Amino acid sequence: MKKKSRVITMLVLAVMAMSITASAYYAYVTASHNITSRGANGFSTIEANTDSGLTELYSQAAILDDDGNEYAFGQRTLTDPTVSVLKATAIASGDDLSYGSDYYVQAYGHIKYMTKYGEQMTRYTDEDYFTYRRDNALEEVNSERDELRNDYIEERANYIFEQFGYIPQDYTFVCSFDLLNYVDTDQYLEIREAMNIQPGTTTPCFFIDDGTILGVCQDKEALSSLYTFTKDNGGWLLEDTQQNQEDGCYQDICQSFTEFQMEKQ
Repeated sequence: MKKKSRVITMLVLAVMAMSITASAYYAYVTASHNITSRGANGFSTIEANTDSGLTELYSQAAILDDDGNEYAFGQRTLTDPTVSVLKATAIASGDDLSYGSDYYVQAYGHIKYMTKYGEQMTRYTDEDYFTYRRDNALEEVNSERDELRNDYIEERANYIFEQFGYIPQDYTFVCSFDLLNYVDTDQYLEIREAMNIQPGTTTPCFFIDDGTILGVCQDKEALSSLYTFTKDNGGWLLEDTQQNQEDGCYQDICQSFTEFQMEKQ
């Protein structure tokens, strides 16, 4: 009887240990940058608390201006990683950046791990602000400004979407890496690649509805693009691309982020 009791006790302890281990995975993401003779580099470094048991380690860095236009993007992915730290680099050319202008590094990372409920994902973000010049000065992160910028980016995406005859309210809106709530990492990167984001293009945004993902962006020449992706054999197929030449970039003919902030004050 004692032997049976001991076996049951060991099984209970094993289950508890698995539960504790599954819930104990966590990580940190740090955004950073440096100014080079050729431009600026943005970094996203994710560091997990363990180098075992993870099914995926992902890090993504992007360099954006104050209006939320993207100038560089970089990512790294490890499946079943044997390391706990992963660093992604986004490299922006000085030809695309404006001397004395403000930019920020948007760092994103996630870890995936198995639990009794299946594979889970935990996400982390950070931002690093800088002015593009040799004697660059760091700015303190302002959460209120970040929230306003998100509102601005959504309002701009709605505007672009409407130019193609769509009603934004009929869809679920997500911006940039938030698409990872709906697709796998590989699918997300394939969608970004299909959109071919060039320096100075607005942050890619997405409208989702019943097996369809509609991606929108506007490049620095004010060419707006709408990409239609449909579900196909577990992946996402680029079914159609539409483009519309605007009279000017959104921040020039409608509203810049600075003007948006002043309006909301």
